[in-house]
Amino acid sequence: MLAPRDLFARPKAPQTWGNIVKWWETRRLYFNLILLIVPAQILISHWSAFNSLTDRWQAILLYLLLFQLPANIWYTGGWIVDLFLKKAVRLSAPGFAPWALAAGIVFSLLFLFFFKVSFSPYTGKFSLF
Repeated sequence: MLAPRDLFARPKAPQTWGNIVKWWETRRLYFNLILLIVPAQILISHWSAFNSLTDRWQAILLYLLLFQLPANIWYTGGWIVDLFLKKAVRLSAPGFAPWALAAGIVFSLLFLFFFKVSFSPYTGKFSLF
């Protein structure tokens, strides 16, 4: 298990295909936990607005389908780009992966903050802030 302090550590040499993918995949759980902070806060703050347990589960499923699934697809794109740069272009950039991970987390959180889904069962619309 990866220690949280090692989340943005530079990958160790040699940069083989397997090591590059392993570096990214050992950090996926932390990526998902970070991205769950905002929707958890929204769900807790709007808990009383839900009429039933079914409404709560619908809100959770909506979040998973509209944000968490695409965010994980984009996350996979991070190690695909990393593989391409290091293997196809032969760019030796050990700092790229931590930088790309941090940029992806920031982008994902900004996306969540800016286009967050209103979990109100009465409106069911997207809202800004």
